[in-house]
Amino acid sequence: MVCVKNMYLKGQSLVTILIVVIIALTLTAGAIMLTITNSIASSTYALGNQAYSVAESGAENAIIRLLRDKAYVGETLAVGDNTATITVSGINPYVIISAGRAGNFVRKVEVSLNYPDSIMTINSWKQVQ
Repeated sequence: MVCVKNMYLKGQSLVTILIVVIIALTLTAGAIMLTITNSIASSTYALGNQAYSVAESGAENAIIRLLRDKAYVGETLAVGDNTATITVSGINPYVIISAGRAGNFVRKVEVSLNYPDSIMTINSWKQVQ
């Protein structure tokens, strides 16, 4: 009887150890996946903000260029490793659309302004789709 009891206890210990190991591996895998997901979300958020900043830089550049030359119609502007594609349309109000690109992300800013004589007035500044 002693031998059967020892074998039963050894088998029970092995099952318990296997269950604990499986639970530990599951929790570890879940924590790793959560960390990876948060890291990807953070870098995506940062690239989106960077694209928006590039778009705003393009809009500011367009305003300066319009102050110097009312015939300015736009350009592609390098901002660091990123680009802003600027288009200017209309006359009083002028409409500036600046599309900032950072990686695969594009954010657009639209600025509407009047520049009748020597006074420039910005009517609106907003992010557009």
